[in-house]
Amino acid sequence: MDRIRTSRYSFPLRCHDDGPSPSATSSPTYRREVVNRSAVASGPTLPEDRDWFVFTFFLSVFAYLYANLALLCGIPLLLSGDQVYFWMEAQRLARGEKIYHDFLQFTPPGTDLVYLAFFRVFGQRLWVTNAIVALLGVALCWICFRLACQLMRPRLALLPTMLFFVLVYGRLLNATHHFFSLFFCMAAALVFRSDRPRIALAAMFLGIAAFFTQTHAVAVLLALSIYLIASSVRQQVPWKTIFFDQATLFLVFASMLLLLSLYFLADVGFREIWYHQVTYVRNYVRGAFPGTFLGIRVPVGWRALPALSQYLFVCALPLVVCPLALWLIWRSRNTAPTSEGARVVRLSLIGLFLFLEVANNPNWFRLYTISMPSLIIFVWLISHARRCSRALCVFACTALLLLALGQTFVRQRHDYVVATLPAGTVAIDSKAFIPLNAVLQRTHPGDYFFQAIWPGLYFPLQLRNPLYVDTVWPSEETRPEFVERAVHELALRPTRYILWSHSIDGPERGNESADHLSLLRSYLRENYRKVEQLPDGAELWERE
Repeated sequence: MDRIRTSRYSFPLRCHDDGPSPSATSSPTYRREVVNRSAVASGPTLPEDRDWFVFTFFLSVFAYLYANLALLCGIPLLLSGDQVYFWMEAQRLARGEKIYHDFLQFTPPGTDLVYLAFFRVFGQRLWVTNAIVALLGVALCWICFRLACQLMRPRLALLPTMLFFVLVYGRLLNATHHFFSLFFCMAAALVFRSDRPRIALAAMFLGIAAFFTQTHAVAVLLALSIYLIASSVRQQVPWKTIFFDQATLFLVFASMLLLLSLYFLADVGFREIWYHQVTYVRNYVRGAFPGTFLGIRVPVGWRALPALSQYLFVCALPLVVCPLALWLIWRSRNTAPTSEGARVVRLSLIGLFLFLEVANNPNWFRLYTISMPSLIIFVWLISHARRCSRALCVFACTALLLLALGQTFVRQRHDYVVATLPAGTVAIDSKAFIPLNAVLQRTHPGDYFFQAIWPGLYFPLQLRNPLYVDTVWPSEETRPEFVERAVHELALRPTRYILWSHSIDGPERGNESADHLSLLRSYLRENYRKVEQLPDGAELWERE
């Protein structure tokens, strides 16, 4: 296989789908190069690559997740993050409430139903939520490893897996719709081939992914569609075959999504679902917090540089490595085609399209959740560098190991309060325990209670949200009709306590026209009295 003399890299492509053409493989020189390359990069997995090292690695992944989700004595940590919205929604589903009828939901219901299924089987316990986070983490690491093994040796494939679970998932520990959708999107990338059964299988996985996050699945669907057209044209596949391949991809995707959504379509209708999942999200849901870059709240300075550099590395990676890989492969298009090159093109397109989808309304969390393809491509690029590739890999592994140990040490040595709550015994951050304890002392499981800006107390304390909305903000996300309905529901249902916040006592600076909370503020002051001012700025109000 010829090398590009002007480049520091040696790339194996012209893009040919998952295998070289018969004319290319007839060359003895090509066969010899493929055999040599298989021993170094992406060929059949050798017995020595399936050794104890890989097994030990995945045991370490489980141990790492356990040590970051529970104290060593076995008490689970109380997690936070956007997953608490899905805990509350699954809780409401378990009580017989309905999505779109009784509470607002602007993502597809897949994540709610996963949590609901676990709660039905194991009960509404806090250790169950941590177990879901651990299981999803192991599943994502496995899919990342399998995808990386298509491009490199199994031992080297552990590096992008380690990058993902230390820099991304291990930092967040947040089992939201983004990560569930990512798993099925990457499963589609893993099984995809140009034969029609594999196209249908990949489309089926994307249909499931769209039931968790509609936009991720559509981005990957478009990437695979473009890849399929380009590779078919290059191989001079008849246009009739191309048409049927595209029809299979889109029809199976739509059919799978329709099948999963059938109950909700029958319940509320297509127009209502379209409003919540498309119109409302496009017009009113914002990305990053105002006044921040991508929502990153790390102060600028030398001390914050290590944390800030991690954010910037992960967020910028898709925009850098995916186009770079496609460009370098395009430069080597005159060399003999290989299946590795086709997989690199496919994964780079997926990473780039996921980035473009998120770039429409970006924040650092969304960029983190679509980083898996670009992390794999990044390591693939390093592995093909003529200089320093081994040293870079060793350095990266060492740095990640130290970072993982540091993360685990910080979580284990953090200042926790161990408390027995209605949803189980947990270790809680000492600052977060103050508002939780204030509400715990005044309420009982099953009581109506409204937490205005964050739904983190409903599940641990087994309380009920009386409103259609999960939170209220002085922004367009809280529509005027939502506020009117909230006032009516507070008057209708016996809600004794409300946890308010001074941050929503007035409009956001520079965004005064988006504030629709005046009616709710008036109702609060006319019917409730403030009984406790909490250190974090929260205010506990009691009905008079």
